[in-house]
Amino acid sequence: MTTATSPTTKTCPDCAENVDGLDAVCRFCGHRFAWQPAPPSPLPAPLPAQGASTVGGTVSSLSLGAAVALLGGLVMAAGSVGPWATTVLVSVSGTQGDGQITLVAAVAAIAFTALMSTNKGGAFSAAMAVLAALVGGAVGVFDLKSVNDKLQGLGGVATIGWGIYAVIAGAGLIAIGVLLSVGKKR
Repeated sequence: MTTATSPTTKTCPDCAENVDGLDAVCRFCGHRFAWQPAPPSPLPAPLPAQGASTVGGTVSSLSLGAAVALLGGLVMAAGSVGPWATTVLVSVSGTQGDGQITLVAAVAAIAFTALMSTNKGGAFSAAMAVLAALVGGAVGVFDLKSVNDKLQGLGGVATIGWGIYAVIAGAGLIAIGVLLSVGKKR
């Protein structure tokens, strides 16, 4: 007579012999076991992440400063292709002039901010993102004055479009976001 049982065996209540846990009848004495569901098998442990990341995971891991800077880059890029001057019938896109410069600056700022937020670019990436914001913002401010002066000569027929304001605001957001990120790391 054996008394040790394991999860795959059970003890017969009549003869005390160990039988297979799935047996419906004891092979020693013929005792009929009441049906019982098999015990659940343990689930395997989840596999560790293999380095693949999702967009949601990447975005949620951004610091507030990096998120502000990236948002600023997107606003500046949208403003670069948006209208810089509008009339009743026509609008002039920024890409028909200096908007090309601000668009390149916005893309550079986004790239350097992304590098900075992954800790691969360090202070160099932060400095380059701020430099791109300064270039884009300076072009926006210069063109705001230039476009405004040109529109004054048209007697109020045309107005400054939202794109030029978005470029300036986006440049400011990039600079603020990078400064917030750099300030947190100290």
